[in-house]
Amino acid sequence: MNNPLKALNVSDLEMNVLQVSVDHMVEHLEELLSDLSYGPEDELIELKANHQERLDAAKRLRRLFAYQPTSPLEAVKQVKEAMK
Repeated sequence: MNNPLKALNVSDLEMNVLQVSVDHMVEHLEELLSDLSYGPEDELIELKANHQERLDAAKRLRRLFAYQPTSPLEAVKQVKEAMK
């Protein structure tokens, strides 16, 4: 397994735990966003914005953890894309 966090001494097993955790977080936040339909309008707007911000961050992490570069140049490109 290609491990983008190898420099931080994250093992392949720990990397897998992070990948699964982020996948679950994305699913959880998507479900929360789809279920938000109760409460005062102003609170819902703020809550949806907060959840969307977290969802976007989790998706960026998921892209970063999923990268499988074929060359050093490709690795740099994929990391830059994941951080957008």
